[in-house]
Amino acid sequence: MTPAAYEYKKRIGAWGLIVRVTAEVSGVADVPSDAQRIADEDVWIRFANSASEPDKEWTAHGLSLTAKQLAAASIGSASTLVVVHGIEAPLPTDYQSEACALAMVGWLRKYANVPGVEVPVNFDNEHNRYVFDWDGAHAPQKEVSADSPPRR
Repeated sequence: MTPAAYEYKKRIGAWGLIVRVTAEVSGVADVPSDAQRIADEDVWIRFANSASEPDKEWTAHGLSLTAKQLAAASIGSASTLVVVHGIEAPLPTDYQSEACALAMVGWLRKYANVPGVEVPVNFDNEHNRYVFDWDGAHAPQKEVSADSPPRR
């Protein structure tokens, strides 16, 4: 598959979240050594370009939310590899790395034909942050502090 871009957008009030993920998915016989295994599935993620560690962790989390769906959709015995070529947050926008997970879910829904998951997002005025309802899904360990405001 040729790399394709997907833009996650969530507008709440005057501002909103926008994250663009460019990625591709393919079946591979040999998984690259720098790829990371997702959950217990034979699904792997590799970052071709530099990205912040929180962005990588949240993007991988988005893939983990749909890894079983992606593995079920894969044909043959090859491993499934998602290569992320870029993560961008166009300005002006709010930014929280958690939105990378939803951009990955949206990308998989559009380009890998998996149903994905729904994750409600609200804005917490008191803490000046977006709140993601993961519905029991475990979030990455290095979660951004609730005290730090989103980037504007």
